Amino acid sequence: MTLWPDSTVNSSNFAPLSQHGAAWSCVLRDCPGAVESARFLIIDVIGNVAVFILVGYTVAATFSGISRGRRFWLAMAFGVLLSLLIETIQFRIATRATDVDDLIFNTFGTAIGAALRRGKAVRPT
Repeated sequence: MTLWPDSTVNSSNFAPLSQHGAAWSCVLRDCPGAVESARFLIIDVIGNVAVFILVGYTVAATFSGISRGRRFWLAMAFGVLLSLLIETIQFRIATRATDVDDLIFNTFGTAIGAALRRGKAVRPT
């Protein structure tokens, strides 16, 4: 979600939500790094979810001619694969970080977007 490298560059996190628990704990206890922890949570969680809401909605809309259930799962598959591709590429770039949490939040965002589109009626053209 960031365009510029930060302290997490050239790192990998494969433990789901491990960094988020510590960040929430810091925010709730008002530790010295609470502002930075809150910033991390906002950018990491909300940012990753928000970007992929658009992906889920757009992909589900693209397949508007098929059943709602199938359209939802196609959007989900696309979102997961796109996120996995992004994280895999970032693993190979020295100035980027790979994080399993991004995959989780991107997938959640895809699900929200696909569900929003799933509720829309298909209009005949």
